[in-house]
Amino acid sequence: MSQGQATILLVEDNEPTRNMLSRRLGQEGYVVSAAENGRVALELMQVERYDLVLLDLMMPEMDGLAMLRHLAATSSLQSTPTIVVTAVNSRDAVSECVQLGAADYVVKPIDLVTLKTRMWRCLERRRLTQGLSTSTKSTGAVAGRVLIVDDNSLNRELLSLRVGQIGCQCVCANDGQAALVELESAKYDLVLLDIMMPGLDGYQVLENIRNRSAMRSLPVVMLSAVTDQEAIRRCFELGADDYINKPFSAAELRVRITSCIELKKLQDKEATMRVRMDELAQLGAEITRKS
Repeated sequence: MSQGQATILLVEDNEPTRNMLSRRLGQEGYVVSAAENGRVALELMQVERYDLVLLDLMMPEMDGLAMLRHLAATSSLQSTPTIVVTAVNSRDAVSECVQLGAADYVVKPIDLVTLKTRMWRCLERRRLTQGLSTSTKSTGAVAGRVLIVDDNSLNRELLSLRVGQIGCQCVCANDGQAALVELESAKYDLVLLDIMMPGLDGYQVLENIRNRSAMRSLPVVMLSAVTDQEAIRRCFELGADDYINKPFSAAELRVRITSCIELKKLQDKEATMRVRMDELAQLGAEITRKS
């Protein structure tokens, strides 16, 4: 899932963690620079451009929040996506980081599959926005159609409320079979899929979606109270784009939905442009032959 020679700035004060992540990301093909706090990181950013910043929150001299504020206030650095990687796992912390411009949020202890998935999405969105001359700054609201799949009526009601506040239209399905029927009858930009359901569970629904060519690229975000790493990895192995733990944070839900739908729309736009370029190339070839 590496993005070739993408350059990563890792900002982490814990030396063993910093060394481990630098080594593992280097093995994935990334070019990694490391800084022990925000002050050193900003000095490095004055010298070299980075494709992505991985930022710890709790650090001496300049912590992660102070660095996020600096990035947000510096026009030349605002377009560099930042993923917060921290042991601080509170709704207030997630919300504050997102408000300060963080593109995503990963909670320690670090699951590398999760981290690499969210890194890939940030880097792919950056690549597409640069290629399509589109602003990389998210407005926080995104238009799209979301299918919510959950057997609990209260969960469906609350998710519908939050999804609507993001700016999306939503439809609900109360089990896996109803979800598959709905996906056959209408187009969606994202599926929020519970794992533990009677009948077809979330894993089976996800497998079914990925086995249908028309839905293979449809973003699917898993929702579950199951938090063990094996369950999370199984979701990714089956083709999930991301996951959210229950009880969910409204700020985290917004980040996951917004990033997945925005990336899908950029990918769709790029695919349309490629088709148009192929058509123009064929037309040019025909004109050349006739002349």
